[in-house]
Amino acid sequence: MNNSTNQENKKQLYNLSEEVRRCTSCSLWKKRTLPVSGECNCDNNETAKVMLVYFSPNEEDDRQGTTLNGVEKKYVKEILKSHKFKEQNLFVTPLIKCYSKNKSEIKSKNISTCKKTYLLNQIELINPELIILCGSKVISSLIGKNYPLKKYQNKTISKIINKKSRFFFLTCNVTKLNIK
Repeated sequence: MNNSTNQENKKQLYNLSEEVRRCTSCSLWKKRTLPVSGECNCDNNETAKVMLVYFSPNEEDDRQGTTLNGVEKKYVKEILKSHKFKEQNLFVTPLIKCYSKNKSEIKSKNISTCKKTYLLNQIELINPELIILCGSKVISSLIGKNYPLKKYQNKTISKIINKKSRFFFLTCNVTKLNIK
């Protein structure tokens, strides 16, 4: 990808992030503090080679408007290190962009809206080499299958699949890991 394409994609990602900030497409926006669009630790002229998608922002993410605040960051660093990807090449985003204290409030309509309006556009613009999908809800939303992840709980290794010329690393929800 050339430099002008990178810059244009970054501009479009920024615009998409602004759309997330203003989103009122479903009822979840009413209870959020700050929506969480996603973030990249990339250098100015680089694009993310790895994208990590987790289910929804936690309470601290909601307060700060940023991704993976807490123990989950350690897990992400462990995955990147084990696969020799630099942390600077990572884009992290939740599937659901608004925090909900009660996860049962998140319905399939919310998932579909965020996925179609925001996440699929983010994937298209970033075009990562690898997409890490954390948790069965994220996996079933993007891959369309339910994978039995119980056996992978508390482990950093799971399954890599190739679907539609994209590589996906499937793993359990980052909040289910016992990382100190």
